[in-house]
Amino acid sequence: MKRVRGWYRVWRGNTCCQMMRGVMAYVRPLSIVGRHFYRLRWCPPLYRVINRRSRRVFHSIPQVLAPHSVEVVQPLETEGIFRASVDALASDPDLFRDLSRDA
Repeated sequence: MKRVRGWYRVWRGNTCCQMMRGVMAYVRPLSIVGRHFYRLRWCPPLYRVINRRSRRVFHSIPQVLAPHSVEVVQPLETEGIFRASVDALASDPDLFRDLSRDA
């Protein structure tokens, strides 16, 4: 009886998918299959196929950027990195106020 209560505590409040994921991860014979399944599922080419609806919806909604954000995004797209000095950020009071509010 103690064993049943222990399993009930572990699985209480979980959906069927969460329970299957737990079994695939922790039960020994199935964990071997589960490890390979999740390794394949999260590899970038296959994940792009699985996640294509979310990416399509994201790209269909235009992102409105503030002027400061546009200054950041352009170097990120071209160079992959954005560099700014603290003096440049602190010289603009609006930007510094926004940054301090977000921090």
